Amino acid sequence: MSFAQTYLERYASGSSAELNPPDPDLFFSVVIPVFNESHLLDCLNSLKASHISGLPAEIILVINHPEGALPNAIEQNRKSQEEVTQWAENEIPTSLTVHILYPTAFPKSKAGPGLARKIGMDMAVRRFNQLNRPDGILVSMDADTLVDKEYFAVLENLFKTQKQANTSTVYFEHLRNYGGEIIGDIRAMTEYEIYLRMVKIGLRWAGYPLGIYTLGSAFAVKASAYVKAGGMGVQQSGEDFYFLHKCIQLGGFWENNDARVYPAGRESDRVLFGTGPFIRDYQKLFPNGYKKYSWKAFTDLSEFFKRIGEIAYPTSESEINKIIDPLKDPVLDQLKWKQKLLNALNQSGDAMSFTKWIWRELNGLQIVKYLNLHQELFGAQSVVQTSCQLLSELEYTSCPQNPVLVLNALRRIERESGVVKVY
Repeated sequence: MSFAQTYLERYASGSSAELNPPDPDLFFSVVIPVFNESHLLDCLNSLKASHISGLPAEIILVINHPEGALPNAIEQNRKSQEEVTQWAENEIPTSLTVHILYPTAFPKSKAGPGLARKIGMDMAVRRFNQLNRPDGILVSMDADTLVDKEYFAVLENLFKTQKQANTSTVYFEHLRNYGGEIIGDIRAMTEYEIYLRMVKIGLRWAGYPLGIYTLGSAFAVKASAYVKAGGMGVQQSGEDFYFLHKCIQLGGFWENNDARVYPAGRESDRVLFGTGPFIRDYQKLFPNGYKKYSWKAFTDLSEFFKRIGEIAYPTSESEINKIIDPLKDPVLDQLKWKQKLLNALNQSGDAMSFTKWIWRELNGLQIVKYLNLHQELFGAQSVVQTSCQLLSELEYTSCPQNPVLVLNALRRIERESGVVKVY
């Protein structure tokens, strides 16, 4: 039986429509959900420009719309389909192929990029399964995203040189212009990206090993790991968060800051939360600047993770109580994290499995719950202010409280870190 047969029979969704057979040496399959995108060819041309090695790759476009979609959105989808068909016939090398899937209208309860991404990635897995190639690479992109010229080469190098690599996130910077026009609210885009970087870098500083970005436009995963993680979810928003936090539990999780993508920092109503809705609602919700979490949240987490480091296996409930109780953290109590440590202990047979079970219990969703509850109890502060405190801890000598300069500093930290194994 081929590596993905059971998954495809039980869990795959979407069309199993016949496409042209995959190239026997297929290495990359790039999956892009498409809904009402007027500049789709910009994305495709950037992928074409990056595809310089001649390594066989394909692009799977999942053009979709929800039930009750406006006529102009459906018409734009039709135009996109025509433009891409013509582009694929005349503009791309033979080592790069394009497939268009256009499923029937999505039910409103499931409509969104999550279902479209799952349909495309399940199709990519089907094609790698036909070749029995579990090490084929699924690349997740968005239709409003560009890539740099080294994108494919850097991803190829990672997965070919690090044989145990299962998943990798990709460095990102939001675009300030898209389709030749300045887009959205620059301050909103800047503060949202500051928030994303503040949380991820702040969690790593605090000692949390699973701090990662979860952007649907910025990751790649082996076909075998996609299957082991149970495939993409169909949430209307946040499907990338849940999927990548399943992937990191598999191990072999990398962060590739040499491969770079540039998603559009634009308003959008395609999803319930994320970049687009934030920029759309920024002026109404945050006229005085974005406040989210606080520096105290990260220092409190840091104290907790230090205490975890003091727990030596084998241990006991009384020892765990002795180490954790002095923190007197009401967030830990309400979320019952001490019980989660006991759960990890009960599941473990040695020190290594104890550590793994701790991070299964304290997964990414638990961290989000902690930060949100901490904000309810202790309040929030400006993301710029919190980021300045973080930069100070990281030995940046000064922080001018200017959002653009703060963002540039956070970006520089990650660009300079290169390609690193996370977990």
